[in-house]
Amino acid sequence: MKTENKKNFLINLAFGIVIFSAVYFALRFTAKCLFPFLIGVALAALAQRPAKFLERKIKVKRGTTAAIIVLLGFILLIGALFLAAFFAYGFLIDAFKSLKDFLPRLNTAISPLLSRFSNYLSSIKTEFFTVPDGGVLLNGVVENFLEKAARVLSGFAGDVVSALPSLVFSLTVTVVATCYIAK
Repeated sequence: MKTENKKNFLINLAFGIVIFSAVYFALRFTAKCLFPFLIGVALAALAQRPAKFLERKIKVKRGTTAAIIVLLGFILLIGALFLAAFFAYGFLIDAFKSLKDFLPRLNTAISPLLSRFSNYLSSIKTEFFTVPDGGVLLNGVVENFLEKAARVLSGFAGDVVSALPSLVFSLTVTVVATCYIAK
């Protein structure tokens, strides 16, 4: 390879790296802002066929029918999400109620097994471990698990509530952008 070719190759490589880096950082820092518009473009493209069909059938402008289709789609989507959240909440409440009723029965069912295991381990003469009562051990494990689960769920609920204003704003921008793009 000649020196001139090598020089051109290195210049082109450096130029490509600079362009790639600029595009990468521009997208990385603007993706959160552009995301509602990208969703809007995709949904507007999906709404075009039904909008054309309704335009021919009911003799209304395509922009109006596209906006109506987009709004109905968002209303149905939000309704489905609320229904799913409602049923998931009901399921979790029922699950925790049944868990509360099930734990004492589990404790009485496992208690003899744990006491046999405790007796067996205590019969082994060693100073390296001590065995607590099985029921106390099981209750401690269950309480620890429920405490950690409550902490995780409350943290998740806090994250959801703090993200709600941003989500509502992004959804509003997406709906408006989709209606304008569809028109």
